[in-house]
Amino acid sequence: MAIRRRRALSPSPGTCGNDKHEKTQTVGDSIILGNVYQTINDWRSAHRLSLFILTLVALLATSALVVVLIYPQGAGSKTVPTSPPSTHEQASPSVSSERVSTPAPSKQDVRFAVVGISEAGPLQLATPVGVRLNSQQLRYLKKWSYTNMDPAGYGNHIREDLQAVGAASVDKQYVSIKLEGGRNRSISVDDIRPINIKRTAPLAGAFVNFPPQDGGEALQMIFNFDEAQPRARDKAGKDFEEARPGGLYFHNRSITLREGHEDSVVIKAITTRWSATFNIRIDYHVIGEAMESKHLILSNNGKPFALTALHCTQSTKLVPDGYINGRISYQDIWELGSTAMVRAANPRNHPIGSPYCLPPDAKKRAA
Repeated sequence: MAIRRRRALSPSPGTCGNDKHEKTQTVGDSIILGNVYQTINDWRSAHRLSLFILTLVALLATSALVVVLIYPQGAGSKTVPTSPPSTHEQASPSVSSERVSTPAPSKQDVRFAVVGISEAGPLQLATPVGVRLNSQQLRYLKKWSYTNMDPAGYGNHIREDLQAVGAASVDKQYVSIKLEGGRNRSISVDDIRPINIKRTAPLAGAFVNFPPQDGGEALQMIFNFDEAQPRARDKAGKDFEEARPGGLYFHNRSITLREGHEDSVVIKAITTRWSATFNIRIDYHVIGEAMESKHLILSNNGKPFALTALHCTQSTKLVPDGYINGRISYQDIWELGSTAMVRAANPRNHPIGSPYCLPPDAKKRAA
């Protein structure tokens, strides 16, 4: 019996080449697919971060919009209701007042107003060195006379304009303060005194000496800035020009403001040695309640009150038959002549008579 042997199959050359090509193609496709997959992952990761940032920005913008809608003025601000000022809290056109550390409006105990700053004698103002009168002020002074006492309607403004550049009342200043008790309560004013006092040498810029002004209400107390610690003092002697400091005004008394009633306090501030700026403090308490001291602080239109002594370079001397003129020195001087304002020819060495530039001991002897 013949035995047939099966011949082993061997791949043909062509077939083997095709297998290798298929394998190579498969590997290449895998590499490409892997790169595409990696690219997609990288794109998704990058965009995931961008999406997160965009989401965060959207959330912040939404939160800000909610805050704006709920709090139109900003989350950190507070809306404080305001009401029109009382007529008793308004000052005259040239003078206003500033309140510090006062009670809340609904519980306010006392109201006040600075009624005015005036002189009982000549209206005298001096500016700091280097502050000269402007063209409008010079025109006013040149045209002023007893027959034309308010040239161009500027008379009501020259004082405040000069004070705005640092001018001070000379030798004396009268401050009238109007006080009013609160509703359903009476007030006891326990002290009135100057605070925040700053002293310098007398001002020596321009000196303006206007004609006499009308006097106001009766004088009640005096601040003497020649004292180290000025306090409210009684007047000794007559009112206004001749009034001198006496004993302490609030030593054994107070000022009572009945509920809803008004009272005025007229203060004379004086100095012969300094230029001084100051505020005025009023201490008070509510009658019938626990003795809790409260206070108000007054200023002149948001600025300190200002007072200066004359810039005397030579004292006036009293003699049996009268006096010998003293001397003052300024950069510019305007004073009242016979009928009009006159500019001094030599303001650096200008004569002035009694009662100005008198030494302190001479004033005591004259009193």
